[in-house]
Amino acid sequence: MQDVAYWDRVLEQTQEDPFWLPDDAYIVERPELMVLHSNRDVPYLNAVVRVRAQERELSAIVGEVLTLHHGVRSRWCLSPNNRSDELERILGEYGYKAGEMADGYVMPVDDYRPKNNDFFTAKRVEELEGFRDFESVTIRAFGQGERLSDEQAREDLVRCTGPDARVIRVVVYDRQSGEALSSGGMNVYPSLKFGFLWAGATLPHARGRGAYSALVSARIDIARSLGLEAVGLYAITHTSAPIVAAQGFLKCGRLTMWERGLKT
Repeated sequence: MQDVAYWDRVLEQTQEDPFWLPDDAYIVERPELMVLHSNRDVPYLNAVVRVRAQERELSAIVGEVLTLHHGVRSRWCLSPNNRSDELERILGEYGYKAGEMADGYVMPVDDYRPKNNDFFTAKRVEELEGFRDFESVTIRAFGQGERLSDEQAREDLVRCTGPDARVIRVVVYDRQSGEALSSGGMNVYPSLKFGFLWAGATLPHARGRGAYSALVSARIDIARSLGLEAVGLYAITHTSAPIVAAQGFLKCGRLTMWERGLKT
């Protein structure tokens, strides 16, 4: 069985493969730095996802990132192999503040013990109706977001269907009523044999009945069918982490978002 340090590195490598990046976002990449940037003020499009610089280089690199992120909010994603006390000190000097924290969690597919029940059925999104169900659950469960236009929805649907799709979407339905109750995605990283789980959510009135367990089980079944060895995610420490832990996932290292807002 692989240890926590191994899985920390795998989780970090998933973040270093932003195949999903839109056309209006760009990458600066070299051994000591990988940073995403965009003119759109969207934090995940203006984020440092890898830093391996020497301490004497850190101040200059933080300044470089701020130039790339001029006019937008800036984020550093500091996971175990990307953080140091000195880097955090310098980030503080440049106006960044430690924000949201998430814990890495991993489940080898052969170790998973499903908790399914007969109340739910899970379906992979393969048509527009399923895509809209996924979208509706996500917006209602998280209390934010907007419906995509039909054109945008069809474009995203293409990305999550077909034999070579690297984005998987799953919706869990009430078996009796047919109501969409839970949804979540998974990005596929074939070279890592790993699936990164994202946006798992259940409608408030359906929580505590096993819908999320059905969602996890369905995504792991898909991962296994694709030849992946494990799935994992970064779960927000004070909200989703306990839920993921209850599924039996292995806890790995912590990721902290260092954020810098717009200067006025």
